[in-house]
Amino acid sequence: MVSATAADIEQKYNQLLEQHALLEHELEEKQQLDEKLQRLRDELRDAKSEIEALQYQMTNKTSSDQHMVMDVPSPVSSAQHSPVSSGRLQQQHGLALSDVIKRMEVCPQIDWYMSVK
Repeated sequence: MVSATAADIEQKYNQLLEQHALLEHELEEKQQLDEKLQRLRDELRDAKSEIEALQYQMTNKTSSDQHMVMDVPSPVSSAQHSPVSSGRLQQQHGLALSDVIKRMEVCPQIDWYMSVK
């Protein structure tokens, strides 16, 4: 009787150890996904900022051409020095900057989703 109880306790203990190891693994995966999500949010924010800057430059370029020459970098040169350039997006995620812009136009609910999180 005592040996049967000890065997049951040992079996339950081993099951708890296994369950604990699985939970630790899931927690590590969740932390990694949270980090990746934050990086993607940061990249999306940077891409939006770059798009806004390029759109602002494009709208002001026509007015500056008409009135006076301003020392505003061209969209090509600013994209080359930008932390989220088209090449970086292409290299890291297989996306061109134009693809990101199209996806943002097609999926405006991303802004809502990002503000909720």
